[in-house]
Amino acid sequence: MGGVLRSRFVIYIASALLFVGAWWVAALVAASAGAANILPSPAAVAATVVELARDGEIQRNLFITLWRVFAGFAIAEIIGIVIGTAMGLNPRLEMLADGWIMILLTIPSLAYCIFALLAFGLSETAMIVAIAATTLPYVVVNIWSGVKAVDAGLLDMARAFRVNRWNTLRKVVLPQIMPYIFSSSRYGIGIAWKIAVVVELMGASRGVGYMLNYSFGLFSMTHVLAWTSIVVMVMLFIELVAIRLIEEHVLAWRPKAH
Repeated sequence: MGGVLRSRFVIYIASALLFVGAWWVAALVAASAGAANILPSPAAVAATVVELARDGEIQRNLFITLWRVFAGFAIAEIIGIVIGTAMGLNPRLEMLADGWIMILLTIPSLAYCIFALLAFGLSETAMIVAIAATTLPYVVVNIWSGVKAVDAGLLDMARAFRVNRWNTLRKVVLPQIMPYIFSSSRYGIGIAWKIAVVVELMGASRGVGYMLNYSFGLFSMTHVLAWTSIVVMVMLFIELVAIRLIEEHVLAWRPKAH
């Protein structure tokens, strides 16, 4: 496993360096054409990130966005796991909820933001509700698919041995849908980040979305790219370090593909 993780790390680093190199060349071309303000160099963006950290802007705005993202995502993940599992195990509930979940998926994310802001005003509650409501149907669909993929033979065996419903969920269903839970976590956090930035653009006085809007008002591409880079770095850390390590630990029992 260590060798696999190291090889992945090398590939990620190599691709990141390739991207930065291409960005640097494009920035040199833009500068030679007198458009340095349109595409600043990686060095200029990195210097701006350092400046934002030194001035405390990252600490003041990033952590409040992280709180909103994780609060909304946690609500969506918990409710989504319950609903998705229930739909997967209960055909009647599946028939009843299937259409409504599809409707929720088709509602634009911006509409959820507007609904929440109208209902709760310019408040933390509105932002968290918007994030949770947007993320929820995606989590439900993922978990629902996972439960439908559970080995029916194991469920029949549990029924034959009169295993109660709670133990069936805990010892048969849950271990088999864990990959789907981690998949929904990756997808859900990504969606939560995007909707958090949008809702902050619309009604926040702090946060990454607010700072992106502020940078746009200054017509500063360097600051826009700096805040975008901060979001990307945080998301990569969450995905490649936090979620990946937890997943490797929780799913250590699964045989590895060679």
